[in-house]
Amino acid sequence: MRGAADAAVHSGGWERGGGGSVTDTVTGFGSGTVTDDLQVCSGDGAGSWTATVAVRMADPADTTAVYDGTMTIDFTVSKATSSTTISSVSLGSSKTKVKGTVLESAGGSETTMFGYVTVKVKKSGDTWRDKGRVQVDEDGRWSLTISKAYASGTKFKAVFGGTDEAKSSASAVYTS
Repeated sequence: MRGAADAAVHSGGWERGGGGSVTDTVTGFGSGTVTDDLQVCSGDGAGSWTATVAVRMADPADTTAVYDGTMTIDFTVSKATSSTTISSVSLGSSKTKVKGTVLESAGGSETTMFGYVTVKVKKSGDTWRDKGRVQVDEDGRWSLTISKAYASGTKFKAVFGGTDEAKSSASAVYTS
């Protein structure tokens, strides 16, 4: 029957396991593939989803239905992987400035920009101590000024706490 039928595909809706749904409709006629995109927004994201799809194929000459049915497609949306870096540490006589970035695996900042980074400091022979928390900006950058001077050789680490869309991550240790 290849080529003898036009297909109309209607997405009946998207539902996430545990609650939440999105309704969308896409229609396409003729041979080929009809696609529909689901954009996952803050708070909707990660989880198991089911798409209910109604498919109707009809003979183009007399519109007699050849196939008229629905199907479900199960899929999972995962949080984006984030990458946290420290790009510089400026040691001053009375304060220290730490700068870095948090980006998601594809290099964007959309999933990380509402998250927070905690900067940790470790002096020789000491344990890691939290020294401040700062929000990541819309470009994935962050900067924290600590009102304390540190000696050369001090270790710094940045920890991104994650968001609804992005997983948490920690930077490599930066030694000043």
